[in-house]
Amino acid sequence: MELQTENQTEKFRQNVAALLHYKDKYLGCYRACYDSWQTVQGGIEDFDLSPREAMIREMKEELFLDKNNYQIHYQSKYWRRYRFTNNILKRQKKNNYIGQEQMWFLVELFSVDDIDLKKFQSEFDKVELFSFSDFYAKYSPWKKAPFADFCLEVNLTHE
Repeated sequence: MELQTENQTEKFRQNVAALLHYKDKYLGCYRACYDSWQTVQGGIEDFDLSPREAMIREMKEELFLDKNNYQIHYQSKYWRRYRFTNNILKRQKKNNYIGQEQMWFLVELFSVDDIDLKKFQSEFDKVELFSFSDFYAKYSPWKKAPFADFCLEVNLTHE
């Protein structure tokens, strides 16, 4: 999606993200390259038939989980945006995106035993289960606004 501003064209990459829960805990994914905790997320590719199909693909690519390992319970009602930090923008000059526009999903994991980050090269260095308030506190600050907004949509609060 492109937005015209006074000085430039702003482009946000379409993306999907999932808040993953297992029983009463939430799965945090740690990326050492950004020193931050986040959820599974990834860009929507031209070959993805829908945001839901992109989410299924991202679950396979990032956690190596098949559709029989989880259930998607909810898809957000609208897209949410965040802007990249200046460091991210410097690293990603080639694509001209200033941020991401996300469609969020609430996903129940049936087990965490099937997650194997060592199986293939993963974006994540580790995953951990957290209480919701602990995960919210650790969540990547520059991605937190859309995460917090989605949590409100599904009636989760960090207090």
